[in-house]
Amino acid sequence: MKNSQDILIVLLLATAAILAGLVVSVHTADRAYAEPSAKGGGYIVASGRVSSDMDLLYVIDVGARKLNCYGYSIQTKQLELGRQPIDLAQLFGD
Repeated sequence: MKNSQDILIVLLLATAAILAGLVVSVHTADRAYAEPSAKGGGYIVASGRVSSDMDLLYVIDVGARKLNCYGYSIQTKQLELGRQPIDLAQLFGD
């Protein structure tokens, strides 16, 4: 009887350790926050937050079918082009 109780205790401790690890990993994961988009004049614009000191601005040029991403650093107060424009027609096979 003692052996089965020991096995049960070990299994319960292992389960508790796994659940504690999951809770910690969920609360420390990076989050991205998106704002509602705006559409007008052939452009779709949406903003998002990557971290507490970095915001992103996504701009889709509907006519050219390109996506641009700009990053704004709150600390340096500078707007930078995130990467080369993404060709949406090529990406989605149109």
